[in-house]
Amino acid sequence: MRTSRLVTLTGPGGVGKTRLALHIANSSRGAFADGIWMVPLAELSQADLIPSTIMATMGEAGPNRTDVDDLIGFLENLELLLVLDNCEHLAEPCARIASAILERCPKVRLMMTSREALRIAGEAIFTVPPLSLPDAGERIASGSAVLFDAVALFKERATAVEPEFVLRPEDESQVVELCRRLDGLPLAIELAAASMRWLPLGELTVGAATPLALVTSPSRSSPVRQHTLRASLDYSYDLCSPGARALWARLSVFRGSAELDAIRSVWSADSGMVEPLLAELVDKSLLMLTGGRYVMLETIRQYGSELLISLGSANDARRAHVEYFAAMASDLEAFWSGQDQAKHLSWAKVNSANIRAALEYCLESAELLDTGLRIAAGLWSFWSACNFESEGGMWLTRLIDADARLPGAPRPALARGLWAMGFLEVIDGKLEHGSRSLDRAIALAREIGDPVIEANAAHSRGFAELLNGDIDSALHYLEHSVKLERDAPAPNPFLALSLLSYGLALCFSERRDEAAPVLAQARALSESSGDFLHSWSLVFLGLEALLDGRLQAASALLTDGLASNVRGPRNNQGLIWATEFLGWAAFYEGDARRAARLLGGSEALSDESGPYLVGFTILRRLHEDYVDQVRAALGPEIFEEERSEGRRLDVDALIAMALDTRRTGPAQKKVAVPAVKLDLPLTPRESEIAERIAAGLTNRAIAAELVISKRTVDTHVENILVKLGFSSRTQIVALLTSMDSASGKN
Repeated sequence: MRTSRLVTLTGPGGVGKTRLALHIANSSRGAFADGIWMVPLAELSQADLIPSTIMATMGEAGPNRTDVDDLIGFLENLELLLVLDNCEHLAEPCARIASAILERCPKVRLMMTSREALRIAGEAIFTVPPLSLPDAGERIASGSAVLFDAVALFKERATAVEPEFVLRPEDESQVVELCRRLDGLPLAIELAAASMRWLPLGELTVGAATPLALVTSPSRSSPVRQHTLRASLDYSYDLCSPGARALWARLSVFRGSAELDAIRSVWSADSGMVEPLLAELVDKSLLMLTGGRYVMLETIRQYGSELLISLGSANDARRAHVEYFAAMASDLEAFWSGQDQAKHLSWAKVNSANIRAALEYCLESAELLDTGLRIAAGLWSFWSACNFESEGGMWLTRLIDADARLPGAPRPALARGLWAMGFLEVIDGKLEHGSRSLDRAIALAREIGDPVIEANAAHSRGFAELLNGDIDSALHYLEHSVKLERDAPAPNPFLALSLLSYGLALCFSERRDEAAPVLAQARALSESSGDFLHSWSLVFLGLEALLDGRLQAASALLTDGLASNVRGPRNNQGLIWATEFLGWAAFYEGDARRAARLLGGSEALSDESGPYLVGFTILRRLHEDYVDQVRAALGPEIFEEERSEGRRLDVDALIAMALDTRRTGPAQKKVAVPAVKLDLPLTPRESEIAERIAAGLTNRAIAAELVISKRTVDTHVENILVKLGFSSRTQIVALLTSMDSASGKN
């Protein structure tokens, strides 16, 4: 590590790569200004989720981010050690990410643990050796066997499970031989030592003479070094009862961990009670009970998976696993709005690895595509509320693409999948893709006669138009959605959601006076449940009050909305919007410094969560207007100092500041809210930027000249291209040049 920025620890499963990496990381504390971060990848099977998993582990972003460039942008100025653990099943994508980090992040060092090297430039490979043992035939002094690491580990683990165990001099040769037959592999030694709970050392070593030396059904394609670990697992298998063996195999369908009810779902009641068998597996150290959930080490799980296939039970067990998570996803969808919302969302987050496994299996079977669509669509509130929009959209895209290859008439599952995918794409800032998906969902819902799906899709379509700045079109879709939901025969939890979007659209229309009662109804529908819709209703009511010039009411509503968000599962977009609007309110209350800090904090939160204000054209335009006004009030230098201070705050500190109701400046008597000029193709700021593009300036140069951030310029340029229907800066130059020529300018 002193001579290479990338060190890969290689070796067979169970040799101690992870333990060695942890030891090195602990020994290196203080050597890296931005810390040491260890990211376990054993449970991850989707290569495109590696960047978001790394960033989520570091607490800087949710799994919503899947772009390698986002990861590089975050790491490029940091000094840290990044440890990626268990990379072998994702070797190629890990190699690509490592190469990019080495090239573009000069202060980041990498350590990988993998059964195979990455084979990229700059990689230093360290093969982790087995624990030390005396050479075969070597004579050792009495009492000195414990000086060898393998024997020391066996003694330590045996004493832990059987406190009365003492390694007597006359037993040393037996332990040495046992450890030698296990090739000094730590996991194999630990499993053998665990057997001391029910077998005396003599029986253990005699029994190990044959079973631990043999390999059950070895794969010719697998390396010999894997057979030794298999031998230790074979021995553990031989020590299990028939029922425990069968349960071990069934448990292999789970990823990460599992609750008792989930385990019962894959275990046939005809096979007897599952609890005694779980106790047996825990006793044999093949299973751990942690925080009320059962956890199986990945190597042990893989052995169980091979066992399950050999028993011919793989399809039955995996189907039972899928059906359990489909039922739980249905429960979450049914209770997405209500007092139990937080509990259901928490369940989904804990089971994210199992949900991924279930969806993978559904993709492999045409018969289970509808079930997969039910799971992925049913989890729409989890994907959106917990900032997993991109991952949810990814699964739905894959399921819908697979479904398109099947013959047959349209089905409700497909319509629901299209709606959920479109909704997630819209809130992830992919308005064009999302709108196309939602148009398909609306058409299909009408074809099969499902007004619920049609209403949901119409709401999402209207929200997409709202984000795009087309208020009239947004109102058309949203009014249709609200009508369908109000006409539903049973109470509809989606009504509150549609009312929120409808009220927001009214805020920016010529019918602003209608917004308050609509949003008040949404608040009333969500207030008793205390779910995340309640916090959004308060934020939107605060915005309406702010636009109407009622500062005191606006500040109170926005503060309450932010506090409600913090009390439940935190939603990043909710935090961004509330912080942004509180910044506007602070400016009108006469506290421009506080306004600058809140605007900066809102921008920083958005850097981690995707398109700023979900790409809402009107709000982004208003944001820039307020930035300009606050800058003018403070002066450029002080404004940038305060804005930077806000950007540096971590989330908790920013929330604390936003919730602080103390004010330092006199409130203005009258509020003049900037008008939203929807009839102009470009805003004044966008026109300024377009003129500078025509003059040949880069985005960075434009940012410097206008004293704004490059990110802001990037956003404006994107808006200009969309509004003008262009695809390149060259077209902007050509347009402005032709306009200058027509007006007689040189």
